Amino acid sequence: MMRELPAAGSITHQHLAAVLNTLLVSRPAGGEPFRILDVGVGDGRFLAYLLDVLPHLRPDLQVECYGLDVDVWRVFEKQGKPRLKERHPGVDWEQRLALIAPETAWPFADSFFDFITTNQVLEHVRDHGYFFGQLRRCLLPDGMSVHMFPVLEAAWEGHARMPIVHWLRDPWRCRAIRLFAGLGFDRTYREEKARRKWTSKAEFARQYSKVLERNTHYISVAGLKREARAAGLRIAFTFTKDYYIAKLLSYFGVRPGRYRELEGLETLLMLALRHVASITVLLKRDAPGND
Repeated sequence: MMRELPAAGSITHQHLAAVLNTLLVSRPAGGEPFRILDVGVGDGRFLAYLLDVLPHLRPDLQVECYGLDVDVWRVFEKQGKPRLKERHPGVDWEQRLALIAPETAWPFADSFFDFITTNQVLEHVRDHGYFFGQLRRCLLPDGMSVHMFPVLEAAWEGHARMPIVHWLRDPWRCRAIRLFAGLGFDRTYREEKARRKWTSKAEFARQYSKVLERNTHYISVAGLKREARAAGLRIAFTFTKDYYIAKLLSYFGVRPGRYRELEGLETLLMLALRHVASITVLLKRDAPGND
């Protein structure tokens, strides 16, 4: 356990950094820079945290961080890029950050990155096959990627902050959102009411049902495996349980900087935890002989 690490903005950020540190155990010091790509930079907090914490986790490595986003809501331009320039002014962010249209080829060379990560992004990706194809192209042969996001099986919908509404289609989804909001699952309604000018929970239900339809594209675990393998990627869920352990430990002020695999329990725990909230997905390029 490492208590002296810089504070993370969320347990999710801390978890992904700990996963990276665990995977870096066998990475030798020196040599070429270790290149990391964060896809879905958003407000830049996670990428800024990586640059804060990696010198503590692996001071022997030279690290280069890059960012990519689609940024429909301009969060990247308004918050992400300014935050990164302020927190880490020594990095040439104009060269390291890229903004693209959906389903557009990533503007990076083949076999360029050692590590690619996303945080709460893959539930918004419309074409997972295309996404995985670009990811594999940009990964080095021995590279890997880690993604934290909720799959279709998760009972909790984190954007509406209520259960099961992403399993439904209108008009049932709209009715369910209104019902849950009336039962007290109304945090999203309260937090966004002024900005969106909602006048009632009924109006919130109508509009937010369309938001979920337009902006979320949940994929099942079976579909995830199928799309990853079709793109030439090996898939594992090794670190899913560690997020929940880290969240529990956080109540006692403990922040793990590295994880340990529990032989034989990873698959069993994954079967249960995929129904709770986010899972952690590890992707690696398939062996060259299988290309």
